[in-house]
Amino acid sequence: MWAGTNYNGAAISADFATLVGLGFNCARIGLEVSAYNATDAAGAFNIGTPLSTQLARLTDLCNRANSAGIQLQLCFFDLYGNYGQLAAAHTFLAAMLGAIVTSAVSVIELQNETPWGSTTAYAGGYDSGWTLSQTGISVGGAAITWAQALIPFIRSLVPGIPVVISANHYADLSAVVSGLTGSTAPSWYEYHSYPVSPGVLDADIKGAVALAPIGSLRIGETGATSVNTGTMSVTQAYQGQVDWMRTARWVCQKYGLGEPTLWAMYDNASGISNAYGAYDESGKPRALVSYYQAYPTAGKPPGVNSSFSAPIADAFGNPIPSGWKTYKGNNGAQVISATYNANTITLVAPTNPGTDNAPGILTVPCGSAPLVGTTFSFSATLAGSAPGAYLQLNWYTSAAVWISNHNQAVTVTSTPTVFTVTGTIPATTAYIQIVISPGLTGGSLIISPVATKRSLSLAGTHRRFL
Repeated sequence: MWAGTNYNGAAISADFATLVGLGFNCARIGLEVSAYNATDAAGAFNIGTPLSTQLARLTDLCNRANSAGIQLQLCFFDLYGNYGQLAAAHTFLAAMLGAIVTSAVSVIELQNETPWGSTTAYAGGYDSGWTLSQTGISVGGAAITWAQALIPFIRSLVPGIPVVISANHYADLSAVVSGLTGSTAPSWYEYHSYPVSPGVLDADIKGAVALAPIGSLRIGETGATSVNTGTMSVTQAYQGQVDWMRTARWVCQKYGLGEPTLWAMYDNASGISNAYGAYDESGKPRALVSYYQAYPTAGKPPGVNSSFSAPIADAFGNPIPSGWKTYKGNNGAQVISATYNANTITLVAPTNPGTDNAPGILTVPCGSAPLVGTTFSFSATLAGSAPGAYLQLNWYTSAAVWISNHNQAVTVTSTPTVFTVTGTIPATTAYIQIVISPGLTGGSLIISPVATKRSLSLAGTHRRFL
């Protein structure tokens, strides 16, 4: 929240007020550590004994949080890896925890994404606090020993405040669950979920739940970049952030994990790996802001936009409904145009298609994981003059690898008619993408919102509409 001596208390208070306005009641703050006791301008808390000016800012941060009605999750030892220097870590924590206002702090996170499972040889040095062997120590092993010493120490200084850890890989989560037990076990485990697609959030989070003790997992970070790629426009990328968080919130409800934590309030830099904020670097809000204002709780699961309301122009100016995106064939070169009128989307098929796949629109992969072995159906009301039109179900693994598809050719006329594509969900399917295509032989396909829906048949006796 600040860098070096550029601590701006007024700006921090304003940020806290913004969070409250969005319905948030807790802010996660990373506290970076300098391993070299650099000058105050370095923007990090000095390991060992932090400077008095640094500690005063920490106290001020807590007081401002109290005034705003925001609780803090303080994440210590950010960007630090000298796990063998235990004496310095104890001295540091004693000073830092002595400077906080405990009424403002609801959670203490030992470190962000500690490499608990790393087998790389540890080379961060040791001090007098390390009493074990210094031979053959891995980074993960040093981190576990470090946490075993520090978690009970933190609890002795600030009893009653939960102490948690975080991990962003299964291997790290598994290692820390087995390595921290008894009095050294954290109050809960935080998993940072960033799979390759929002359609894999369910499978990714389910896998993490299976690794942690029952009832002990929370999603401490998740989110999507706001940078547009492929046929997506900037506005569609912003909507993609919303689709991601809608899915994450629903999945967390499904597994009883509580609210997932959105990674960033603001972008921390430009570029695809940093632009995850609800606001850009200048403070301009994105679609996530209005989403959280409208839906302070997770609400209903995300599904297909069956009304085709509020179309968003893609990178080529085609109006595409939220929850869908343009598909221009596997090579991305097919020409397709779309128009929108009275909740109806018209797709015009290419007349010189070449050898690539037919274009169309396809769903953004979000929602709960499908049930393997059950029947999945999608229905749409179609009309027009496209002789090659079809509906298609595509099955993908948790690594976003295409498995197979199920096609249903449709014969459209000027009369709107309901068509359905049905398929059995194959093994290893993590998510489904639906395609509506006008085909490759010209003509136009008119998609009406009436009866556009998808359904899941459970053992052939129950249908659920999303």
